[in-house]
Amino acid sequence: MKIFLWVGGFAITAAVLAAETGRSSCPDDPVKLHESIAADRAALEEQPNDPGRQAALGLDLVHLSGAVEWSHPIEAYRAASKGRDLLERVVARTPGNLDAREALYCLYTKAPWPLGSRTRAAAHLAAIHERDPARAQAAAARVAASE
Repeated sequence: MKIFLWVGGFAITAAVLAAETGRSSCPDDPVKLHESIAADRAALEEQPNDPGRQAALGLDLVHLSGAVEWSHPIEAYRAASKGRDLLERVVARTPGNLDAREALYCLYTKAPWPLGSRTRAAAHLAAIHERDPARAQAAAARVAASE
């Protein structure tokens, strides 16, 4: 029961990320997400250092974590963890990628420990605010509204 409660925050995270990013994949359909993840991985084999493709894979993995949280909690944790790591790499290489920063802000705000982190969420929100204050306010408002 504890693992299900722990992973329970990912449904909100995936829904908010889907709304924020406008991704075409359906965050509630694990089959479509697995197909999208396979396509993202194939694209990354061709261009392994492409931050856009890394971000797409990271987002799809976080979406998958929300889609399978109740049926496969271990898979949900692994997907969220891998997605977070990919998004962090994207931000490290391209600090101006506000889509990845927004996704990380949302993930760190909504996900339970050990994936969630108020300190990291605040750092990403501050970085977004430096580049686009209106976007930072909108992101914070969306996350607050989903609580």
